[in-house]
Amino acid sequence: MQEFKKTVCAHDCPDQCGMVVKLENGKIVGVDGDKEHPMTQGFLCGKVKDEWETVYSDKRVKFPMKRIGKKGEGRFERISWEEAFATIKNKINETSEKFGSESIMPYSYAGNMGLIARKIGDRFFHKLGASRLDRTICSTASTAGIEASIGAELSPSWNNIENSKFILIWGSNIVSTNVHLLPFVKKAQENGAEVFCIDPYRNRTAKMSDKHIPIRPGTDTALALGIIREIINNKFYDEHFVKNSTNGFEELSEACQSYTLEKVEEITGIPANLTKEIAKKLHSAQPSLIKIGIGMSRQIYGATAIRTIYAIPCLLGSWKQVGGGAILESGGIFDVDTSVVTREDLEPKETRLINMVELGKALTELKNPPVKFLFVWNSNPAIVCPDSSKVIAGLKREDLFTVVHERIWSDTTKFADLVLPSTIYYENTDFYKSYGHHFAQMTKPVVEPQFETKSNFELFQTLGKVMGFEDECFDETEEELISKIIKPWEGKTISDFEVGEPVRAKIPEHYQPFADGKFYTKSGKAELWDNSLVDSPNYKPSPEGHQAAKIKKFPLQLITGASHNFLNSSFGESEKNRKREKEPKIKINPQDAQKRGISNGSEVKLYSENGYCFLKAEITEDVKKGIVVSESLWWNEKTKETRGLNFVTSSKITDFGGCSTIHANLVEVMTND
Repeated sequence: MQEFKKTVCAHDCPDQCGMVVKLENGKIVGVDGDKEHPMTQGFLCGKVKDEWETVYSDKRVKFPMKRIGKKGEGRFERISWEEAFATIKNKINETSEKFGSESIMPYSYAGNMGLIARKIGDRFFHKLGASRLDRTICSTASTAGIEASIGAELSPSWNNIENSKFILIWGSNIVSTNVHLLPFVKKAQENGAEVFCIDPYRNRTAKMSDKHIPIRPGTDTALALGIIREIINNKFYDEHFVKNSTNGFEELSEACQSYTLEKVEEITGIPANLTKEIAKKLHSAQPSLIKIGIGMSRQIYGATAIRTIYAIPCLLGSWKQVGGGAILESGGIFDVDTSVVTREDLEPKETRLINMVELGKALTELKNPPVKFLFVWNSNPAIVCPDSSKVIAGLKREDLFTVVHERIWSDTTKFADLVLPSTIYYENTDFYKSYGHHFAQMTKPVVEPQFETKSNFELFQTLGKVMGFEDECFDETEEELISKIIKPWEGKTISDFEVGEPVRAKIPEHYQPFADGKFYTKSGKAELWDNSLVDSPNYKPSPEGHQAAKIKKFPLQLITGASHNFLNSSFGESEKNRKREKEPKIKINPQDAQKRGISNGSEVKLYSENGYCFLKAEITEDVKKGIVVSESLWWNEKTKETRGLNFVTSSKITDFGGCSTIHANLVEVMTND
């Protein structure tokens, strides 16, 4: 019998695609995009198209497994769930009694973006009194910059873009990371809009744009201030909007005056005439739109860059027109309550907060107490966490007991003491809200959980019972929890979502935030200068940038750009996706390659003060002299000496938000042939 069921892609992507799953006799045989979804419009990216095959793959973790070899060897034997639960309970009790509950550390992120799958583990660890995890690896700097300037993560509807007359894509490779935005951009182009792309290298998005403007990594704030100077000095700004809807205009106006076109060119490498042209088009081609990427926020001064760029549409008043403003994050539009999932109120006391970016330090240096019990789910830290040398050294500790709940065998499972089999999102009940478009969706299993897998929900609810927790939240069902999550959503109940269709947030179809000049800051105005949350707009040379002291020893700036066929470490297990990606490569400018005796396709050693890895050289004019790009992330096990790209990156954090700085790396490259 053939049937079709709707679900949602659970990956960490702003598109949150609607999907239609084809089943024959209860088994998945294919997946397509949901043609009825207003934003994702019936197509899927190449990454996800074949992912359903993983449901039945031999690469899945099928049963609870116990380590029988050395850490890192990947040797395990099958055990029962009863033994696994008993072992976890005993280890937690033993560790807590000997070292205190803060010696227990959870580690998770966005391997599954369902609000239950992503957050349900928190209640368990809060109840234990474990250390808390500061989940900062991706977007906390951009969030800090947004909140400092406009107060909330809100963006115009994607379908407004067809009205835009000028689109500035700033540090966002949408062709690879936000592909369902692309049809709206192309429609605008068909309607006569020009598209400029600012990015350190000529990626797929730059190639489809009308003009690519290469910028030195980490200098976005200087460019933004140069554009702002042009807007102010030429009186391109909207006087009424600035007067009534912003604070700090005088201070910003004074501060930007030192950022002349010539100075901005010296800092950014962008010719003065191009900075001038950008400012003029943003003003004259209204409505103008800036599509901002999160990547630039993963520089040392990333939060300041984001808040400075947001000043531009606020000066222009471009929020007022459909098709104007800026787009980055939009998750703040949904009236949902995730505190009912995480249950911070269960904590017996406030415990220490560990930045997830600094996992290597936490596992090798943290004292009073040291981390003795690590529980990993929804993440693959052996690959995704920067400063991999320290991370791996910590995971190898024989005195560290590690539990990994995972759907497939990964680099991280190799270091576990217990590996627990996880469901895949096709097998879950959950609730999803996009951080790109404005639709939310509930899912139910399209197939029953395979083998002996358990969802994150079932795992942590059961563990609560095993530990003897009597709080009623550990008796909740997924449906009861979803009803609580959406309770603030006026006029909606779970019955509105159970049919599996996408539901628009309580906004008009062509939603345009801040069109009325009202922002979500404390003052109710856009803050152009206030530094109570993030530094006021000002360019500071990065210690990992082209003006740094160590540039003589490490003369190249490394960008760890997004891969077209992987999503961070996700899909790295897929042979099909690896074939599409071909091999771990580093893009290098011909002049830099010639200087080092590097030929196209040759093996090179990429190294920094943190570590090294091996890649194949791709000599290309797509990157400027002084910059190298490696689109990531390949699994360590698929690289030479099992050393992936994050053996080179550092665990430094951003100016605000505590985010990773994985795009801020001074490196050198040498031939290894």
